[in-house]
Amino acid sequence: NQTVPFKQLFGFERIHLAINETKEVFFPFTIEAALAVTRDGSKWLYSGLYRIFVGQQQHMFSIELRGQSARLA
Repeated sequence: NQTVPFKQLFGFERIHLAINETKEVFFPFTIEAALAVTRDGSKWLYSGLYRIFVGQQQHMFSIELRGQSARLA
């Protein structure tokens, strides 16, 4: 029985843009970003579909983790 957050922040960077200016920012999606911590403090990596939203849901990417869920030490 697994309970994982519906949404979770894994990266944030404040940038300042002039009118019509663009900048590129990079947020690596690591295993640590996908970990869920249970009530007893154990860390789990659950299989399933992870959706990554950028901005106010303007862009969406998906990553699917397959196989058995795993408890990490």
